[in-house]
Amino acid sequence: MFNDPTMEIQELTVLIKNDITALNTALTDLQTIQNMEIADGNYSEDRLVHSTTVCDDLKSKLMSATKRLQDVLTTRTENIKAHENRKQIFSTNVSRENPFLRHAKPMTEPPPWSNPSNAFANSQPSALPPNGVQVGNQLRRRPAVDNTPSQHMEMSMLQQVNPRQENYTESRAVALHNVESTISELGGIFTHLATMVAEQGELAIRIDDNMDESLNNVENARGALLRNLNRISSNRWLMMKIFAVMIFFLVVFILFVA
Repeated sequence: MFNDPTMEIQELTVLIKNDITALNTALTDLQTIQNMEIADGNYSEDRLVHSTTVCDDLKSKLMSATKRLQDVLTTRTENIKAHENRKQIFSTNVSRENPFLRHAKPMTEPPPWSNPSNAFANSQPSALPPNGVQVGNQLRRRPAVDNTPSQHMEMSMLQQVNPRQENYTESRAVALHNVESTISELGGIFTHLATMVAEQGELAIRIDDNMDESLNNVENARGALLRNLNRISSNRWLMMKIFAVMIFFLVVFILFVA
């Protein structure tokens, strides 16, 4: 997650999402044209089967691409959330263990001017301190005075780091929001494609049923013709009647007409 090209990923995501949306719109228009032709009856069985197969193939490929992009964005969302959780955990531990954030302990010993005897001793002119206790107190007080500039420097450094962390956190939050919104939009496109594929499947099933029914009708007609042919060919008495009628008309024609 370090040196994460968030802007480049967002730009590529937007481009791919726009391409998927445009393809989805084109497939919807194609489906509308096909439904209009079916409603008008201006189609043949072969053309309908071919167009249905092409539409199903295109929809399946677009659904596969949409699903892959959705899986990639879901994985990125999970990685961003895991990174933010680790960052919060480590930042909490560091803030607890950072010695620079601790305040200096207050001095428990009273200042020398709070003691009347020391104040009286300080009022007398002397080049050296009257005793070694005050020297020790001054030596003990000196580290506390020396720590004040370093604490100010540490606080200023922390104040400079905090805006950077806030900007980084805001950018990560915006990236996470964009990814989640893109995933929801892709989910809508995926649902729409699934609905279109289901409708196309129902249409293909109806076409298949009609073709099966037509094939059954053709087979029944062929069977009826074969039965009639067998009946005529096996009925010799009928053939004799037809032959007798033909001879009768021939004799009548020869005797009376000729």
